[in-house]
Amino acid sequence: MKWTFQILLFCGGLGCLRAETTPAPLPETGEIITRFVERMGRSFTNPPPGVTVHFRTNITEEFGRNGKVASREMKVYRITSGESRRDTELLTIDGRKPTVEELEKDRERLKRKRSRESGEETPDRSRQIDAFITLELLSRYLFEVQGREVINGRPNLIVTFKPGPGERDSDRLVDRVLDRIGGIIWIDEAEYELTRADIRLREKLNIWGGLLAQLEQLHLQILRTREPDGRWRDQLTEARFVGRAVARRINVRTIDLSSPEETLEEKPQIAAD
Repeated sequence: MKWTFQILLFCGGLGCLRAETTPAPLPETGEIITRFVERMGRSFTNPPPGVTVHFRTNITEEFGRNGKVASREMKVYRITSGESRRDTELLTIDGRKPTVEELEKDRERLKRKRSRESGEETPDRSRQIDAFITLELLSRYLFEVQGREVINGRPNLIVTFKPGPGERDSDRLVDRVLDRIGGIIWIDEAEYELTRADIRLREKLNIWGGLLAQLEQLHLQILRTREPDGRWRDQLTEARFVGRAVARRINVRTIDLSSPEETLEEKPQIAAD
């Protein structure tokens, strides 16, 4: 009788332990996406007060037919952002100070970019993703929550997505690309901010039947981080494009690194390729 009682106590203790360690059920996918879009919209329309300064390192690499880097350019910018302003200053190109001509060329590039944005000030780079994510955009895709993962000590929801059914023959190139991508996003469960993204082109895209150009590969990876004051910013954005434009082969990778410091000692690690 004594052993029976002890066994029952032991089994009961195991039951309590299982109850304590049982993870909370995953939220419904629709609820996750709705809260995600609402949060990102608030982040864009109501930026945190004050002025911040960070440095952006932009690296562009072009690969040869042998798969090795044929050319590489690295630019470092100082970004000063506030509630209604954004100043971008080119500091160095490949470790040297830019020439007057290079500075003017970069200013013209920024001017053309702002002109395309209807003359409005370019938003803080750390909030560009927030502005891009809308219910209209996400309605193109089918989402499925896969589980949880802890990133930097914070629980994240892992959500996969793929194109949904519907029209896929738009004349707009951007729509044709969006209709062919899928991947994984990690969403901070406490604040519903985007933490990571791993997005790929699921099928080749031909332009004019492949006569004008062809996009064979597109791989976009994003890593975002939460600052001590509660701000979220893009820490790393890496994009790889492989394809052909007329008779020219294109194999390019661009990397954007953002840091409070001007010099980055090592590249942050993101989802595996």
